[in-house]
Amino acid sequence: MYVRQKPTRRALLDLKERKELAVRAHRLLEQKHSLLREELVSIEGMLLPLREKMRSDLSKAYFSLEEASERIGTRSIVLAAYSTTPDSEVELRGKSSHGLYVPELISSIQKRDVLDRGYSLYSTSPSVDLTARLFKEALSSLLMIAELEGIKAVHESEIQKTRIKVEALERILIPRIDEAIDRIQNRLDENERQGHFIIRRIRDRQRV
Repeated sequence: MYVRQKPTRRALLDLKERKELAVRAHRLLEQKHSLLREELVSIEGMLLPLREKMRSDLSKAYFSLEEASERIGTRSIVLAAYSTTPDSEVELRGKSSHGLYVPELISSIQKRDVLDRGYSLYSTSPSVDLTARLFKEALSSLLMIAELEGIKAVHESEIQKTRIKVEALERILIPRIDEAIDRIQNRLDENERQGHFIIRRIRDRQRV
């Protein structure tokens, strides 16, 4: 990158300024990488209890579904499901978080009375209402997990990109700048020594 740069003091100053900027960028990127890692650990810490809660909620919901099926039959469960009107909507958006554009799930889960569910109370049982409530609770946990998993994926991608930039600076750019600085400095020192030598020769001749 700097191999063909002319060995002048202006070029040397320019290279030293570039190195200073590169070192500063390297330091900032390392700080960014560290902060992203901390945020990732925090996200994973939030995901762990949520996953456990979702597994527990789903286990309870499916157990309740099996009990409801045994009481009124699978056919009645299916008919009740088809008779139910949707009461949940999910919208995927994006938001800015710590300089990153991350996904955001906007959900509207309505709380409805038994009479508003849409299915007949005579052909079902209270176990159906319990099952519906338990699956709705599991859905809430699932949406929170999905949003955090999306945020986690963005952080992991940004961490990888930042690590690549850090390594490019410390392994390629900064060493090349140092090499160019040493080359120009050595050339300038050599030119200065030659200049002193020539001046001494001229003075010696003048004395003779």
